Amino acid sequence: MEFSASEVLSELKNLRKGFGMEDPQALSRVGSALRYIAGVAAEDDPARQRERIKSCLLERTCALPLDLSSYSRVALALDGSCTERFEHRLRRIAMELDRDTRTARRRVDEAFKRLAEEALAAVVPPRLRHPGTPWHLRSLKTLVLLGSQGTEVIEERRIVSHRDGLTDIFHSSTFATMGGERHAVDSGGFDIILLQGGTSSGSAWLSATRLGLRVQLPRPLNAGHSHVLTFRTLVPEGEALAPYYVCTPRFPCERFDLTVRFGGCPPHRVWRLDDELPLEAGDTSLCRGGVEVDAAGEASAAFTDLEPNRSYGLGWTLTPF
Repeated sequence: MEFSASEVLSELKNLRKGFGMEDPQALSRVGSALRYIAGVAAEDDPARQRERIKSCLLERTCALPLDLSSYSRVALALDGSCTERFEHRLRRIAMELDRDTRTARRRVDEAFKRLAEEALAAVVPPRLRHPGTPWHLRSLKTLVLLGSQGTEVIEERRIVSHRDGLTDIFHSSTFATMGGERHAVDSGGFDIILLQGGTSSGSAWLSATRLGLRVQLPRPLNAGHSHVLTFRTLVPEGEALAPYYVCTPRFPCERFDLTVRFGGCPPHRVWRLDDELPLEAGDTSLCRGGVEVDAAGEASAAFTDLEPNRSYGLGWTLTPF
């Protein structure tokens, strides 16, 4: 089911009437678009429906600039103003702007337009709703720093929950050695550190080449809501890892942005690895499209709609074949 931003905007304008989200008739003013965006289920009772819609709108307003976020919350009575009708809330916005109510209404409409766009952008697309998938990656931004003192990887992961009450996620990295073989690495000095977005008791080896950790989220994440996690992975100096970096997602990923910075040793060639079988990522005999290395010694690539258990990233060689 797909809706346009204009349809969502129309429903937001209808919802702001009377006491907004606090109005006894609020649910009767909520149309199909907002119900879909908020993940309202047929079996939800009225209290649960109201909770889902209010929670969804509050989260989406957080993505707006501060002024537009404030106007949206006041206009929809998401700020706790349950005793003021829309006209009174509009006058409050006008006083804050030091303008008349017509100007305040225009600003509210601008805020609602942005809110409608943000709300639609946050919806989990049907193609990502695989049965049994607890969450998916909306975006993954990765910086790989290659240097003589070892390798460092910084990852920013924005996850979107597919169910209510998601409390933890599992994150892991696999280290492939030269030649594409996955045999045991010297575990000393390897680590995955959680920099932002939750708590963890630390990483542990899950196999000879895979290191992982479980992250407890700061609060339960409901369906359709997103959360950002940042990780730092350290590979010690002297480890002869394979010359490629890939994301092989366990769950779907909407977008993956990768930058590899070659410190002090520019590569002879860099190529794109797109929708590959994981075991073929290190195969240099396959024909692949080249990627430019800029003056800063960095190569970048972007991927969209990543499928689970397929590999996406960059490969390189430091010397000619």
